[in-house]
Amino acid sequence: MLSFGIKLILCPLAVILSSYIFPGIRYPFLYQPIAIGVVLAGAGTIIESAFLRRGTLWITTGVEFIMFALLIYFLTLAFRGADITFSAAILTAAIVIIIEYSIHRWLIRNRETLKSQK
Repeated sequence: MLSFGIKLILCPLAVILSSYIFPGIRYPFLYQPIAIGVVLAGAGTIIESAFLRRGTLWITTGVEFIMFALLIYFLTLAFRGADITFSAAILTAAIVIIIEYSIHRWLIRNRETLKSQK
């Protein structure tokens, strides 16, 4: 549950930061990247609880990267006035996945995942 709390803060910040750094992203309202970040935090927590254990770090991270790129792209297009290119969605997912990778390593190292405790 601690990882969800961390993600709930860092994922929206990463999406907001990406919108300022990368061309091809436009969010007219602040709630839009925050909402996308919250969805990413939830999806990441679900994916890591299902797949993450010792030996699956890269597989879990890869699955999350693909899922995040698609979620960022399609969720952004669902917001009125927001716009994103697919390459910007991939770059944003790369920023978020760096955070996720760090969290995954910490969870495995501290045996915080359900699967690594068995």
